Amino acid sequence: MTPQAVIGDQLGPASNYELRPFDPGAPGPEHVRFRIHAAAVNLVDVLLAEGRYQVRPPCPYIPGVECAGVVEAVGNSVSTFRPGDRILVSRGEGAAFANLGVAPGHKPFHLPDAMTFEQAATFKINYSTAWYALVHRGRLQPGERVLVLGGAGGVGYAAVEIATALGASVVATGTTADKRTLALKGGAIAVVDPAQPDLRHL
Repeated sequence: MTPQAVIGDQLGPASNYELRPFDPGAPGPEHVRFRIHAAAVNLVDVLLAEGRYQVRPPCPYIPGVECAGVVEAVGNSVSTFRPGDRILVSRGEGAAFANLGVAPGHKPFHLPDAMTFEQAATFKINYSTAWYALVHRGRLQPGERVLVLGGAGGVGYAAVEIATALGASVVATGTTADKRTLALKGGAIAVVDPAQPDLRHL
């Protein structure tokens, strides 16, 4: 199968992008080449692709900053990975919306056997953001109660799981029944609809 990627010659709406043949080439001495099995779509991906982020990537541009896959080849100076390793790659320059990728050898993370490619591709940004908010900024302590807005979103669901794991009690909001059910599955002890007019009095 011919390797492909989503490529845009100009930043802007989705109509600026198309699927084209793309091969990143062989890895350099300090790089790894990998086959991409799953890629995340985060808000930052949309903003970068549309040219609305605080930095504007050069064109032609391949969106996507997080993905997961399997190492196919490594450079001569790479000792931490080998072909067949399952990895997560997170990098600000994009290029995740493709079949194949090449990245510096210090960028990937090894995946535990229990983590799927889909889970891995959405892990780093969401969970590191939630961790920073709860632990570094909020200084969350066991036994505290946390309100998580958007408990079924990427960062919100991560916050539900992390806060619960740290011993806090989580109340999460969700705009639909399915979203509230997902927040409960993540560990929330209660869920509420943010559209309720008396939410502040709960």
